[in-house]
Amino acid sequence: SLSFGLTSCKKNKVKDFKDLETVVYQSILSQNGKYMVFIYGDNCHYCEMLKPTILEYSRYVNKNKDAIKIYGLNSSNTRVNKGLIATGGDESYDNFVNTTNYQDIHISTTPGLIIVNNGKVTKYISSKTTYYPKTEIETYITNLMK
Repeated sequence: SLSFGLTSCKKNKVKDFKDLETVVYQSILSQNGKYMVFIYGDNCHYCEMLKPTILEYSRYVNKNKDAIKIYGLNSSNTRVNKGLIATGGDESYDNFVNTTNYQDIHISTTPGLIIVNNGKVTKYISSKTTYYPKTEIETYITNLMK
């Protein structure tokens, strides 16, 4: 499989997106159970603004076994995530909620948040679904910590 785990000594030292457990495009639907994938890019202003919330949630998951796991996916790493970014913009792909095929999953801008349950996309938040992806992602994740 293509997933990479973190070593335990790093668990509470989540200071950047790269400290999140990662998933790559091909294995975006292959983790177990219910989880989230936060998609960010290297030069994404709104991603940076979301960083405190995402990292706080990651620490929350480390302390709460029942919390929904979150994985990071860096869309700027095209070597492993080629195919994720829809070069034709939001109009060039369908809403992929309910898909079980990773090849249906595309986003045209970051940030994006995909919620997966047993290999199926149950929700996603991006510029395709809202004018305010940053705000909606922040609200969704903040509510999970209540």
